[in-house]
Amino acid sequence: MRRHHPAFTLIELLIVLGIIAMLAAVVLALIEPQKHLADARDVVRLNDVNTIINALHEYIIDHRGSLPPTVPVGKEEEICRFGAQGCIGVVLDALVNDSYLPTIPIDPKASGLQTNYFLLLRPNGLLQVRAPGAERMALMKAVR
Repeated sequence: MRRHHPAFTLIELLIVLGIIAMLAAVVLALIEPQKHLADARDVVRLNDVNTIINALHEYIIDHRGSLPPTVPVGKEEEICRFGAQGCIGVVLDALVNDSYLPTIPIDPKASGLQTNYFLLLRPNGLLQVRAPGAERMALMKAVR
């Protein structure tokens, strides 16, 4: 007579492995969600910095080398939100009004009238847009 030894069948083993794999995927997704969110906000900032500087260059080309009137020379200033009344900083509403941008980009963690993006026309003629609010990337700016 054959004796039956208690053991797992192949199907039971596959079901258990499948459950373990699903639990591992959930745990990995939950590990350091703040890190993943910070990375996502930094990607938005990097995209915004490039969007602003590209719109400025398109404006300059279309206006025969002229900058929007409020661009600071030699002194970095914060960019104001579109249509912000009483904002002390760089007003780039002309970029929106002339359809270079749908609206002025805003840092994901910005509050108040500013965007938390800074603009500077260097003495050598290069434009610089900087996002100092970067969380995981050390330096986030575009210079052209």
